[in-house]
Amino acid sequence: MHLVPLIALLAGAASGGLYIYGLTLTITGVFLLLLAPLPLWLAGLGWGATAAGLGGAVGAIGVLLVAGPMIGSMYALVLAIPAVILVNLAMAQHRDPGSEAWFPANALVSALVVIGLVQALIAALALSATDAGLVGTVRDNLVTVFGAYVTEDSGEGSGAVIDQWDSLVLGALIAVTMLAQVGTAALAQGLLAAFQKTVRPSPSFWALRVGDWTRVLFVPLLIAVVVLDATGIAAQNGPGGFFQFLGMAFVLVLGVGFLLQGLAVMHALTRGMRTQPLVLGGVYLVALTFQPFGSALFALIGFFDRWGNFRERFGVGDDADMED
Repeated sequence: MHLVPLIALLAGAASGGLYIYGLTLTITGVFLLLLAPLPLWLAGLGWGATAAGLGGAVGAIGVLLVAGPMIGSMYALVLAIPAVILVNLAMAQHRDPGSEAWFPANALVSALVVIGLVQALIAALALSATDAGLVGTVRDNLVTVFGAYVTEDSGEGSGAVIDQWDSLVLGALIAVTMLAQVGTAALAQGLLAAFQKTVRPSPSFWALRVGDWTRVLFVPLLIAVVVLDATGIAAQNGPGGFFQFLGMAFVLVLGVGFLLQGLAVMHALTRGMRTQPLVLGGVYLVALTFQPFGSALFALIGFFDRWGNFRERFGVGDDADMED
């Protein structure tokens, strides 16, 4: 127990350092930025939720002192607080006579989606309070990015790209941070397992399912976004544009849950195969490289798995000894 403060201090310093370096927005920096939750997950899954909470506080204070209150607040809201909440849930345990039941992995994914929805709402409201509004702020930043990295463009080409993808930006950024939480959590559990330091048993990813409530929200939101887009109302920096951008952000956040279930289906269908690493390598290559269509493909698999029951339909066994 006496190690917890030291672990928390080291985790917070490492997480804050990764985040600050990531703000350089180099390729290496962005990669390290996405790894910023990893030290908090290592501390939490290895030494308890208190270590993760203290580490998150240390990291937030450190980033605030070094980079200022705005950057410190972003670190806390985007990475540290979600990681601490999820670690606390992951380490929660319900004790019954003669058995121990950990907080279910399916419920953890649902909690991640709820956190993403809350983040999208907070971000949309904060940006709408600026002089340019939500739509204007997003478009202005896209213009700045194209001006910095697409210097040969006359403006017409970048303008068309901005018009096509501007409503996806907010949701895409939040979706990336959600996937960073999932990836760093899995990496932390794997590293701790390698050193026999795990507290909670590793869940079976192949059996993961997202809550049905996500589908209930997803369909009407998607219809509303398509209708708003068809009217061209997002071009107007008013309530219509705000709701289209926010609705699209919600759609993408919910899509992360479907993507995880779709990838779980692929893990399940390849269990026991000698070629599983090769097949899954191709799956993740497609999902990561061919954006946004690669991720959308596996998100669709996850969405329709509720009715298709692909794992049961194709006779996937539940033998715990089979390779995941």
